[in-house]
Amino acid sequence: MNDNTWTWIAGHEIRRRNGLYGEKGKASPNNVPGLRRNPLGWYDRVNKELWVFGGYGYDATSSSASIYI
Repeated sequence: MNDNTWTWIAGHEIRRRNGLYGEKGKASPNNVPGLRRNPLGWYDRVNKELWVFGGYGYDATSSSASIYI
């Protein structure tokens, strides 16, 4: 994909969705962060992990919150 085209790979496709985090410390393909506005993210290419920090959005249980770290 070298034509600057964005491709949807995974995650929620609907707005205003809470995160699905599963059991703490246990990896799962079902884990999806809640939707965010103005987050900061970092992708670890070695471990193929996406790290999302802060922003305004949805955690696992609330409708919305400011989440700043």
